[in-house]
Amino acid sequence: MAPVISFFTAVIAGCLTFAGYWWYNRNIGRHETRPNIVAWFIWAVDGTLGFLTFFTFTGDGLKSFNSGVSAAICVLTFLWVLRCGYWLKPTSLEIFSGVTALVVLALWWSDPAGPWANVTLNVAGIIPYAVTASGVWREPRAEMAGPWLVWAAAGGFSVATVLLRWSGRPVELFGPVLVMICNLGVGLLATRQRLTGVGHIGAGAVRVVK
Repeated sequence: MAPVISFFTAVIAGCLTFAGYWWYNRNIGRHETRPNIVAWFIWAVDGTLGFLTFFTFTGDGLKSFNSGVSAAICVLTFLWVLRCGYWLKPTSLEIFSGVTALVVLALWWSDPAGPWANVTLNVAGIIPYAVTASGVWREPRAEMAGPWLVWAAAGGFSVATVLLRWSGRPVELFGPVLVMICNLGVGLLATRQRLTGVGHIGAGAVRVVK
């Protein structure tokens, strides 16, 4: 029974991820959200490598299904962000985050087949969440909560898939759980900021979207 249920949890996770990206990219096109180009570049690279590493490590297509869907659409989202003209001068935090992500990816490159390779990539994946959350904290209108909460739900179904297809390796849970928590965190922060309408904007921190 568990293999059958895990098939459906994996498909639901992938469908929710797709729905979240459709919603998010629609908002980008309508300029209803302000995507961070540095964050999406990191996600595009890190997500693709993360999917390949996770699939190689687990050898399980269902466990890796949502990661693969997310990686593919993440690259397209980054290109869409570029297409929509979100070319903004990076802040000091974004520059630092980008450099840190590259250092972490270099550590991954030193042992891409190692048992902790996927964990290393997931650590790098936290960085763009921090950059995005910082933008939402400064400017309440930077992100809409909906897509992030949908992605968090997708992460929950990914966690369920790993548990239903348990192999006895706790490290397999690290990525799905981390992604679920990070997406939920950004979603809740965006909800709070939009409800209060209060941004924490320092000098020169306002970013105008054309």
